[in-house]
Amino acid sequence: MVQEPQAEIEELKAAERMKSGTAKAKHIKIVRLRLEGYTIKQVAQMTDCSRRTVYTWQKKYEAEGLNGLAIKPKPQAEIEELIAAERMKSGTARAKHIKIIRLRLEGYTIQQVMQMVCCSMSTVYTWQNKYEAEGLNGLVIKPKLQVDIEEIKAAERIESGTAKAKRIKIIRLRLEGYTIQQVMQMVGCSMSTVYTCQKKYEAEGLNGLATKPKSAPKPGSKLGGNKKLTEEQERVLYETIKTELPNEVGFAPFPNWTVSLAKRWISQTFGVTYSESGVRYVLGRLGFSYTSPTWTIKQK
Repeated sequence: MVQEPQAEIEELKAAERMKSGTAKAKHIKIVRLRLEGYTIKQVAQMTDCSRRTVYTWQKKYEAEGLNGLAIKPKPQAEIEELIAAERMKSGTARAKHIKIIRLRLEGYTIQQVMQMVCCSMSTVYTWQNKYEAEGLNGLVIKPKLQVDIEEIKAAERIESGTAKAKRIKIIRLRLEGYTIQQVMQMVGCSMSTVYTCQKKYEAEGLNGLATKPKSAPKPGSKLGGNKKLTEEQERVLYETIKTELPNEVGFAPFPNWTVSLAKRWISQTFGVTYSESGVRYVLGRLGFSYTSPTWTIKQK
C-alpha cells in the first residue's frame, strides 16, 4: 500500500463524503488512509480507534470492497428473544449472561460490555463462546454438585483450624458459585492460591488439598549434611522434650513445647543457633511430630 492507487482513493473519498457522519464513513476513512500510505498505528491515532479495528476494516475491504465496510443489520429477532429471556430470568446470574450476549449483538464492544455488566474480558468471551456453541441453553449455570458440597462441608468441619480446612473452604465456595475474586476476599488469599487449590482438587479430590510432608534435605544441604548437634546433644534434646515441660527447664510459664522454645533451649544449652525450619527438621528426624499445641513422640 505504499504507491497510491489514485482512482481507488478518489472513489473512497467520494463514498466518504456521501456517508459523512456515519460509522461507515469512519470505516471508509480507515481504508483510505491506509491506501494513502499511513501506517496502522498512524491510522489508529488519526481515527481514534484500535489497531485491531484498522486490521478488521482493512480485511473486510480487501474481501468485499466498499460493501464490506457497511454495518451489518442487527439480528433483531434474536435480540428480542434475548430481551424476553433476560426479563424472565431477572435477578439471576443467567440474566447477566444473557445481557452480555444481548449487548454484544447490539454492537457494543467487549470493553463497553465489561463496564456495563461489571465483569472481566474472559467472562464476556466465555459466555459468547457458550452461546455460539449451545444458544440460550449454554448460558445456564450448571447445577451445583450437592453431593460434593456436602462431602466438602463435612471434611471442612473435621479439619477445622488447619491449613487444609482453608483449602477445602476455597473449593466449597467455588462449587457454591462464588467467583474467584469473591473467594479471595472471603478467605483472604491470592488468586494463584484459588487456582492452585482448584487444580489439585480436580486432579486428586480432597486428598490433593492435604499439606504435603516436607521431604528430608538432600545430603550436603545445610540441614541434612552438616549436623550442628552431636549425637549426644541430640539425645539430650530428645530426652528433654520427651520427659520435661518448658516451664520445668526455665521457660515459665509455657507448658508446651513449640519450635521457637526448642530453638531457644538449643541455643542456651549448647550454644548452637538454628533457624525454625532447621529445628523442625531436627525434631522430625528425632521422631517427634507436630500437633497443636505441643511436640509429641510419634507412636510406633
